[in-house]
Amino acid sequence: IFEDQGYRTVYMAARDHKGTRILRRAIRDVVDMYPAIVAVTGFPKTGKSTIINALKGRHSASTSPIPGSPGYTTHAQLYRIGENLYMIDTPGVIPVEGGPLEAVLRGRPPEQLRDPVRPAVMLLKKALRYNPRAVKDAYGIDETDPYKILELIALKRGWRYKSDGEPLIEEAARAVIRDYHTGKLLFYVPPEEYIAKRIRHWGKSRAL
Repeated sequence: IFEDQGYRTVYMAARDHKGTRILRRAIRDVVDMYPAIVAVTGFPKTGKSTIINALKGRHSASTSPIPGSPGYTTHAQLYRIGENLYMIDTPGVIPVEGGPLEAVLRGRPPEQLRDPVRPAVMLLKKALRYNPRAVKDAYGIDETDPYKILELIALKRGWRYKSDGEPLIEEAARAVIRDYHTGKLLFYVPPEEYIAKRIRHWGKSRAL
């Protein structure tokens, strides 16, 4: 997708340190003056610090997928990744898209949310929309109603109110949000606008 738009793309597996030489070479190919500082930008929770650690060859930039937790990048930090080559690790600086749901999920850890149920319900709906097996794979629950899913998660994990034994869905909601951050609740949202644009382009090409 990015190459089609004129951006150079490098594929790598940062956790396994695969492709780091290719990425380092690609960086040096576009640098015309040393010492050079390269900025790593992107959405929160997408592995920017992990890439830096892979390029350095050792763990220097702390990492965490949970907003507000130790290792979650909150300010710019400079790291040396090679001779006369430095990299800046930044918080997620691209404006959050996706509406209030993404703003809530990325704004603070789930433990600090006053009402975790509402974003968790929205998150479950989104997960089931793009990956119908997301809940089944993550929790072994065959259900599509978000509130029922939260109840079943709470019951499976023994989260109940002491007063009446009802399922503690608030705790289940926090677990769902946490699982989204850590990658247990999996789904992929395709770049719909780009795909639609490409389909229109292909349609015109075929017409010609």
